[in-house]
Amino acid sequence: MRIRYIEVFLALMQAGSTQGAAELLCTTQSSVSKLLQSLERQLGFPLFLRSSGSKLKPTADAYALMASAGRINGELQAFMQLAGELQAGQAVHLNVQSAAAVATSLLPRVVARYKRNWHDLKINLTVGRPDGIVSSVRNHQADIGIIITPSEHEIPMVHNVWSAPMVCVFQKGHALAAKPEIRPGDLAGLPFIAYRASQGLGRIVENAFASAGVVPQVEIRANSTGMICRIVEEGYGVSVVDRLSLSINEGLEYRPFLPECLMRVGIVVSERVALSIQGQRFVDTLKSCLLEIR
Repeated sequence: MRIRYIEVFLALMQAGSTQGAAELLCTTQSSVSKLLQSLERQLGFPLFLRSSGSKLKPTADAYALMASAGRINGELQAFMQLAGELQAGQAVHLNVQSAAAVATSLLPRVVARYKRNWHDLKINLTVGRPDGIVSSVRNHQADIGIIITPSEHEIPMVHNVWSAPMVCVFQKGHALAAKPEIRPGDLAGLPFIAYRASQGLGRIVENAFASAGVVPQVEIRANSTGMICRIVEEGYGVSVVDRLSLSINEGLEYRPFLPECLMRVGIVVSERVALSIQGQRFVDTLKSCLLEIR
């Protein structure tokens, strides 16, 4: 079915006559009439009843189609607007999907810095799970993905761009503050707040305890570093968390944790479609922000 049919149908629904529709579409009345006849012939049922004069009365079937026709027309207008912007080299849309830890800590700084330099670009941000982010980039539903990966091994489409050792956090004034570094044995018997076992960071920490032959006293599991730190700050338990989203304030302290547990930030990009100039600028901005983390 031709897009023009949708435009004529909506114009007729709005104007109530072929003459009015023709004026809305900047065309002739005879052209609108011919398109309407062709559309009704293709559908196999009438859309309008001809009343006295030139008035058209929509049928129940016409009203049933109106919502879908409106959505299609809206998508077409959005398509044409984006095509015009791309042609003019103006606002480009960049779809970025990010892991939650990056989205709540690093990403706001990256986006703000990027927009200050290239304010015409439109950015769509989505938070997702690592497997979903990789799938979205592979299926061209996202231009760039940002994930946290526990693996030093190469993963298709993922380029590790930053890494940092995880740290042990505890409330200020805790006895652990006297130690220059924390090992699994130092946490034995203490209430431990862990990442969910299904998370990559959770598996890293569990492997570190297992290699030392220590079973942590896990009392709480959470999927957010911010949530874990807030519980520790309130005076309950200790934890081992990533540096990226760690927020240190007056109520919290941290020390290096050994054996070293490296967390990595990976950029996910398509292997088949080259990253746009705007996309590469976004990646470069991300890398510069990561280098500022100490």
